Amino acid sequence: GFFNSLRTELTDYPEISVIQICPGPVQSQIIQNVFTENLAKSIENSGDQSHKMPTDRCARLTLVSVANDVKEAWISDHPYLAVCYLWQYAPTWAWWLMNRMGKRRIQNFKSGIVSVHCVPL
Repeated sequence: GFFNSLRTELTDYPEISVIQICPGPVQSQIIQNVFTENLAKSIENSGDQSHKMPTDRCARLTLVSVANDVKEAWISDHPYLAVCYLWQYAPTWAWWLMNRMGKRRIQNFKSGIVSVHCVPL
C-alpha cells in the first residue's frame, strides 16, 4: 500500500520511479548468525543453501526490473514464489498453512535441519 500511495504522490515527477523488489530466499552469509543470542557465536551447521537463489541472479533480476520500470517484482524460485502468490491472493489459507508449518520450520532451522520441501517463512 505504501509504494502504491507513493507512486500516486509522485505522478508529477515522471523521472522518479518507485519499484518494489520482493526477493525470496537468497544465498548469503546471514544464516551463520541467525537465531543466536550472541553475535560472536555462529551456527555450526548452517545447512545447505543450494535451494536458494544465487546472489548474482537475484541482483541481475533486480537490475532487469529497474531497467524495465517494473512496478513490483517478486524475485524467487518455487516453492517460495508460490507462497508469495498464496499470501497475496488467499491470505486466509496462507495463515492456516503458516500456523501448521511455521513452528516446526523454525525448530528445524535452529537445529540445522534445512529442508527444501518445507515452506519458508
